[in-house]
Amino acid sequence: MIVPSIYTQGAIGGNNASGGTLPSGNVKLRFGEVKREILPTSQESYSKLYREYEVLVQHYEGGSATHRMYHHCTLLNDMCGSADYSSMSLRESDNKDFKLGNGSMVFILCVEGNDARAVIIGGPQQHKDISKGIHKELEFNGVNFQVGDDGSWVLTNKGKTDIKGNIDNEADKDGAGTQVKVEANGNFSVSTQNGKCSLSINHKDGTITINSSQKIEVKTSEAVIYANSTTIDSKSVSINSSNTGIGSNAAFHAVLGEPLAMVLAQALGTIGPTLPTPPQQALVAAAIAQLSTILSGSVRVAK
Repeated sequence: MIVPSIYTQGAIGGNNASGGTLPSGNVKLRFGEVKREILPTSQESYSKLYREYEVLVQHYEGGSATHRMYHHCTLLNDMCGSADYSSMSLRESDNKDFKLGNGSMVFILCVEGNDARAVIIGGPQQHKDISKGIHKELEFNGVNFQVGDDGSWVLTNKGKTDIKGNIDNEADKDGAGTQVKVEANGNFSVSTQNGKCSLSINHKDGTITINSSQKIEVKTSEAVIYANSTTIDSKSVSINSSNTGIGSNAAFHAVLGEPLAMVLAQALGTIGPTLPTPPQQALVAAAIAQLSTILSGSVRVAK
């Protein structure tokens, strides 16, 4: 029998034995918007392992356009394994009807053309890009990462964002602004909002600078500092230690200034009057008077 060219052929019952509601020839790249997320803990989840999505897809068939909901769509894992994997969540639309909203715009493909096995493989560009030269940028929920044309990169915590990319009402606005930066020359820096706290490593000059508006605290079992010279510029320095040694072979005990001055004053006060000549007595009295000047005004030790 000769079939006219205006007809197509197909087996009785179609090719939907796999459970799809469209023929298994549904191999077109489809575009749509995420309408709903199904968590693996939900009773509606098919996989019980990972997030699934309902995607409202634009269909163009036979010269007409319509919308169709794809259920239980899975997200592409670009690492391709369970030991090596990537996972993320997509944003649900803020428009729940059949109009497009501000949810994640995605491309889907159906495995073997079966619409019951739809996979989200990515999405079209939405954000305006005015960068120049070699550039890469990604942002997820207010965490922004950029690689510049010179090979430098910047990671910035801008704060939690809403579905339109603006700062979310629930965001910690005071906590936003922390930035990690590596320049092309190897310089490395970490700074919080308005430079309140910062760490800067200058590779070219070989310097490390730490700034804190309030306090720096280091906790470790052992700390070792090797330096040709050390300078401490502080209004107050306190060393709380049960054993403090100054010098590589420190073996002698330090003296307590006030008790030593008191002992010397008592001893010299007793010896002075017994000396035979007035000049000798005067020298001892002068020495006693100077005992108050030998004590440091800034360094103190505990018993």
